[in-house]
Amino acid sequence: MERTANAADAECGKNMEEYLTMKVGENLEVKEICSKFMADVISSCAFGINGNSFQHENSDLRKHGEMVLPNTIICYLKMAAYFFTPAAVRLLKFSLFNMESVQFFKYTYRTVIKQRTQDEVGRKDLLDILSKNPFFCHESNDDLLIANPIVFFIAGFETTGTAISLALHELGVNPNIQSKLRAEIASVIGRHGGLTFEAVNEMKYLHMVISETLRKYPVTPIIPREATEDYEIRKTGLIIEKGTQIIISHDALHKNPKYFPNPEVFDPERFSESNVHSINSYTYLPFGKGPRNCIGERFALLTAKVGIIYALTKFMVHTNSNTTEPMEFSRSLFLTAKHGVNLTFTRI
Repeated sequence: MERTANAADAECGKNMEEYLTMKVGENLEVKEICSKFMADVISSCAFGINGNSFQHENSDLRKHGEMVLPNTIICYLKMAAYFFTPAAVRLLKFSLFNMESVQFFKYTYRTVIKQRTQDEVGRKDLLDILSKNPFFCHESNDDLLIANPIVFFIAGFETTGTAISLALHELGVNPNIQSKLRAEIASVIGRHGGLTFEAVNEMKYLHMVISETLRKYPVTPIIPREATEDYEIRKTGLIIEKGTQIIISHDALHKNPKYFPNPEVFDPERFSESNVHSINSYTYLPFGKGPRNCIGERFALLTAKVGIIYALTKFMVHTNSNTTEPMEFSRSLFLTAKHGVNLTFTRI
């Protein structure tokens, strides 16, 4: 799946590169560009189709990707109900998602499956994996089959696009870090004769930059969990009873100077080989931890890295008169820059 994702990421990265070439020197809202990139990547990997987000401003897939989990007060209340009163959700049977968008994704998925069956073609992507699994092929599991790519789209579209845009913001604000990263990208690609899966994995400084971005800007506000058994906190004697709903704040951990000195400073060296082992693994939780961690972690990291590589290989990233530093955020379901992520790209 990762190698398939790498091919899709590369194709979508080239589309983004061509788009940036046409926008050189302009003031750009980079989150918008990163959203287009992610819509195309997930359209390809999850639905097996070309999203055409850079060619068509009003791409249906991107539109419904944004609509499926509405950024509204009602949606926030529904989300809270899912976390804190799941029994009420089961009783009232209300949906968290926009049903118009769900129906769009259902129609798209069924159409692609039908076409592949008729043409006997495959792409070794998520659609192939699910549609060839006997469990999902049973008619009674049709909704479950379609739910997987929808969740895949929701989980990856907003979060990874935001992470890429904020990484680019920090690279614009910190030109020395940007230069060091660009040098690594050029060196590794040169050794491998091109951008390959192995080349991306060899870019250690790029991984440090992504890791520090996710520390300083955790995209999701909380990690909800439920105690599966009674647990005593030894230092205080507090008993967390089985069934208790627990909320873990990313910000409280990632911005705590006890764990990360000078937490507001963007410093990828925190995650260097010599320093990373000093980080308590349970103070850095961009993807959660343990058996309930994010299943899409490796896909998200790979996609974010490829997006940054294509943004830096032929361009320099600069702040401009619209850039806000330090960033100001409004909290919704995901971290959202209040004034956008505004940068300018120039050709190298």
